[in-house]
Amino acid sequence: MGGGPAAAAGAALAAEPGRHWQAAPAARQAELEKLYSTLLTGGLLNRIVLAQATRYALLLDWFDGAVLFWEEGGHASHVWSYLQVLRHSGILVRISGMVVGVPHEIDGIGAPEASPTLPEIVLDVLGDQ
Repeated sequence: MGGGPAAAAGAALAAEPGRHWQAAPAARQAELEKLYSTLLTGGLLNRIVLAQATRYALLLDWFDGAVLFWEEGGHASHVWSYLQVLRHSGILVRISGMVVGVPHEIDGIGAPEASPTLPEIVLDVLGDQ
């Protein structure tokens, strides 16, 4: 049995009465790592976009079927621009869903008369996708 955090967690669980821990075969572990690494992908919207312009960019395959989660502060126009970058880079057509954090610090959103709203911005960028 290998080392690492997963092995330590498994050993701790196996030590409890009535519990059993079994390591998956290497091929299944690789499948699970791929699934878990792409199941949820995200963070601060501006960081996701800016990272895509560096050598640390996530490969587009990472977004295949993933649920993209994000939140953002700043200005509503920045949110629209960042989402447009994701759209034009091909990320938004690859994801299976999107979870948007509560917009506490986005200027131009939140006032009753504010237009557009955050849902309107997201839906505008997504278009017919």
